[in-house]
Amino acid sequence: MAKRNAAIVTVRSAWNSENGFAGLFKGASATSTGNAMIEATDHSLSDYSFVEVRFYPALLNGHWIRLFIPRAEVVSIIVLERGKDASLIGKLNTSVRCQLANAQAALAQLA
Repeated sequence: MAKRNAAIVTVRSAWNSENGFAGLFKGASATSTGNAMIEATDHSLSDYSFVEVRFYPALLNGHWIRLFIPRAEVVSIIVLERGKDASLIGKLNTSVRCQLANAQAALAQLA
């Protein structure tokens, strides 16, 4: 990962719980379906099978991890022009959150 690509990466809740990642994603925003919204400082789509995500989970007290998530488990990726914009995504009003959740559900049906 050469250039930093800040993003909000939404990961399916079933994958999180099946793999014991509940603690890792503790503190991450959640959608109405329970999917985790990770504030990634960097991500990469260069691998055919996985989305590579770098983020700072609260569990690790300021240390980052790089996680490879199967593409099929990623619901959406919101690429941010500026990393600091991630905090604005968490403050979306309920109407916008519902619209985002509906769009994610529609994308899931197409996959």
